[in-house]
Amino acid sequence: MQNGIGGAIFGGADIPGFIGVPSEELWIRMYQVGMYMPFFRAHCDINSTIREPWLQTMRVQAAIRDSINRRYDMMHYIYTTFRYATKTGLPIMRPMWFEFPDLSYLTSIDT
Repeated sequence: MQNGIGGAIFGGADIPGFIGVPSEELWIRMYQVGMYMPFFRAHCDINSTIREPWLQTMRVQAAIRDSINRRYDMMHYIYTTFRYATKTGLPIMRPMWFEFPDLSYLTSIDT
């Protein structure tokens, strides 16, 4: 979000992480948070051997499928936000205090 506020509006993370062997929990959490990022992709180091979603447990596959389906459910909003960002330069993914500047208590939330 900081990069977006700074003007780099199109960003995201390598899901479920770039190096190493992610745990089931990391797989699930990265897809769950990644679905909200402007740039959403599965990507890893060339030496990783088990990064394909279909090689994961059924639990992880279900979470990945759910995250992708939720992103598609929001696609109209995502496309609209992308278009607005290209016209105005405002970030695609915004902190709550940025989206609702009149609610001053939002600037004091740590998590």
